[in-house]
Amino acid sequence: MKSNGVPIIICVGNWWPDRKKHIVLRRSVERMKVHWADISGLYSEGAFVAASERTFVDHCVGIHPGDEGMRGISESIIQILKQAKVFDRARGAD
Repeated sequence: MKSNGVPIIICVGNWWPDRKKHIVLRRSVERMKVHWADISGLYSEGAFVAASERTFVDHCVGIHPGDEGMRGISESIIQILKQAKVFDRARGAD
């Protein structure tokens, strides 16, 4: 997607809590002047993990984002696109 002909770059944060990775990603985003979708809080909200939606034989599968987690991630990205007015430009509302 583009805003004023400039590609919009969005760095999506880490799903699993990892302070060191979060800091490195955040600094990189600031240095590169790209958009940041911080999803770090979603994991701690139990309703966003797949295991909250159904039972998995493998626990590791259940800690990934479920449908609600994916919705939370997409809403974070959509919010950035709205702030950049990408949807307005796509509709010709410039």
